[in-house]
Amino acid sequence: MGTHKRFGLLFILVSLLVLLFVFIQTTVVGVSLYQTADYNKKNLAERLSTVQNFVNKQIAFKISAVEETAFRVSEEIRRDEEILQESPKFYQRISPILTSGNYISLVKVHFPNRKYYVVRKYYPYNQFAVGFDSYRAPVIIGENLPRQGVWGVFKWDRFSAQSGVSFFLPIYKKQQYLGTVELFLSVSEFSRVLKEVGNVYNGEVVLLRHQEGQEIGQSLIVAHPFLSGKRLGWLSTYAPFPKVSEIEDPLLAVLSQGPDQPDFLLKKVLGKLSQKFFTVGDQPYLMINDVLQQSPQSYFPYEKLSTIVFFPISDLVAQVNALKKAAFFGGIGLILGGILIGFVVLSATKPMTRLAQQAREISSLRVRHLKPMPASYIREIDEASKAFNQMVVVLKWFERYIPQQLAHKLVTSGDQWAFRSVKREATVLFTDLAGFTKYSERLSPEEVSSYLNHHFYVLSQIVHQYGGMIDKYIGDSLMAVWSIPDYQEDHAVRALQAALAIREAVEDMFVDPNQYVRIGIHTGPVIAGNIGGRDRLNYTVIGDAVNVASRIEQFGKYHRNSESKATILCSEETLASLQTPIEIDAEKIGECSLPGRTQDITIYRI
Repeated sequence: MGTHKRFGLLFILVSLLVLLFVFIQTTVVGVSLYQTADYNKKNLAERLSTVQNFVNKQIAFKISAVEETAFRVSEEIRRDEEILQESPKFYQRISPILTSGNYISLVKVHFPNRKYYVVRKYYPYNQFAVGFDSYRAPVIIGENLPRQGVWGVFKWDRFSAQSGVSFFLPIYKKQQYLGTVELFLSVSEFSRVLKEVGNVYNGEVVLLRHQEGQEIGQSLIVAHPFLSGKRLGWLSTYAPFPKVSEIEDPLLAVLSQGPDQPDFLLKKVLGKLSQKFFTVGDQPYLMINDVLQQSPQSYFPYEKLSTIVFFPISDLVAQVNALKKAAFFGGIGLILGGILIGFVVLSATKPMTRLAQQAREISSLRVRHLKPMPASYIREIDEASKAFNQMVVVLKWFERYIPQQLAHKLVTSGDQWAFRSVKREATVLFTDLAGFTKYSERLSPEEVSSYLNHHFYVLSQIVHQYGGMIDKYIGDSLMAVWSIPDYQEDHAVRALQAALAIREAVEDMFVDPNQYVRIGIHTGPVIAGNIGGRDRLNYTVIGDAVNVASRIEQFGKYHRNSESKATILCSEETLASLQTPIEIDAEKIGECSLPGRTQDITIYRI
């Protein structure tokens, strides 16, 4: 991880805030879009009903215009009956009415004697004809017609050569029946009405003649925007209307396939209206099917027609798609935020937990087994780990350079204890590796260091095992003390046990037969404390007992135990201080005079 990029906590915090802001913003936008979509859903039914009513009203308005035109023609005839007698005058008076529009394809006047005048729209001029209706029953055009007029059935008209529907209005003057006005509305012109209505809301309106149980493709198209302004010459008396399958209209084509299945979110928004959802290309629609009921007040009392309205809902779908995008980006922001938070938590919690655990170990100065803290992607934690690792290295060396008991005492007691000296009875032990100086002349510096390190490792482990403190190493000698820094009631016992264990350990250690270990032990009062300058101190013990123990070790030169690789000498004070019985074979050597000391001391060989 040394080459990996690391991020500061500030950078991570700013990133979290940015992700949080993105998440909140997308959530707010998503909620707003959902509320808007939900509002549109609630108002969609009303909008559809409004569109449906608008379509019916517009169709009714156009049909009413045709009926008004019929009344105008009727009024012209009542005002001047002579136009019925003179065909040119009839054409001159009626032709402008036909030309004025109102989607009328043909104006025809039926006389009681079955004679008729007909003016039909034929671009660029209108056509006029006079004829005799031999096949039309008088009841259709006679006095039995309702005074307010009536719409006929949708059929093929031979005069206009088109399919359509006629409006019949009887003409009366002073209760005298003069004839019947017929205004013909062709499929082409009726389709213009529906096309104009559909253009208002960018949708499509179709008028179908559909029977129950009949496939949608077999339904007849009464009016369709595609038929607007076209002369449908391929229709006839036997096939007056085109079938749905004969018109290339993708909207009508989807009716035979059934509604589409919107996605989950759009289905949620549409609710029950999802059953009327269709997709044509990329454009979404809702289909409204309204049956024009048969009733005396309906416009077409002899027909059962259906208006099919395709209502575009692109705006609603766009809002739903925007909601999905907002949810997607909000989810991405939430996931990234969760990943980043998890990364921060794992990157921070795991090393901090391990740091706390190792800190507890350090508080007890158990640092030898501690492993280095791993690197972290978080800069601050990585720097803290590096500093901690350096501290552990220093502490490991600190523990080696300073006696373990003293180091633990320093950690647990604090700095104030470190500058306080104490006087206490203790047992001091000196060792010396006899014959090593001559033996080392044959060794390299590395071999000398390795040899001594192994020797002192064995001895130090024994001293620590029996609770002693290693004060110092002096060349190939070792100085250890018991009851320092903490008081030990059985310090003399411990020191003797350690000496016996050392003798056992070195029996097979030396290759040179001239090598052996001398051990001197003495018990007496010592002063323990920090000795040295302010910039560097050495915690040690001083006093007569230290000097005596060193001198006793030197006496081993003259009282070597030839049967062992270790010669152990101790003072009478040490044996007298044994609080616990110990099985030893102590051979009294006698009283010895020590240089610099006025009183003799009794020495024993163990």
